[in-house]
Amino acid sequence: MANTADPIPLSPWLDARHFEDAWAQYNRDGYIIFENVLSADDVTALRAALTPHLDKTGRNDFEG
Repeated sequence: MANTADPIPLSPWLDARHFEDAWAQYNRDGYIIFENVLSADDVTALRAALTPHLDKTGRNDFEG
């Protein structure tokens, strides 16, 4: 059983919520959005690394 008296959040990405609150939201909505996990530089680097793989197309719409 979780200690609900503990005011320290589990992670900085939970917006000061506790894990139990985030888990309840996930069970209710089916997803959780974690904002600002990656820096703008990290996003730019990931996009650059993935672009060659995502720009490829297949020979037809099925393979596309």
